[in-house]
Amino acid sequence: MNKRRITIIFIYVIILFIIALFPFKEISYKADHTYFFEIRLDHIFHTCFFLPWMSFQYYFSQKKEIELSGKIKWYLSGLLLAFCTEGIQYFTFYRSFTLLDLLSNFTGVTLSWICLPLFKPICILMMPSGSSEPNS
Repeated sequence: MNKRRITIIFIYVIILFIIALFPFKEISYKADHTYFFEIRLDHIFHTCFFLPWMSFQYYFSQKKEIELSGKIKWYLSGLLLAFCTEGIQYFTFYRSFTLLDLLSNFTGVTLSWICLPLFKPICILMMPSGSSEPNS
């Protein structure tokens, strides 16, 4: 994986942790009390934060086909990231850890897997022309 791809995933993960740790008092209150089709907006946000996860695998690997074992490892790493970003809130006094938020994070990673066939062509188009193997 080249430096550019490592930088992109690093920035994505850092943004997730900033969102998890930053005290968004006013925004958080509004999101907790706003519903969209009887689903709290806060939970929709949690899900959306993890939607790009599986598509990153195609972009970062620069392969047009990825083995199932590689997809499973990437999926499990996404679940671990989802757990860590929510679990870290357990140790802060100004954010709250809730199982529903954790479930929303897991839902985002899982929907990312389910929607992977939609994202795959886009990721392949973003690859440098003629690329089918990883660049070092």
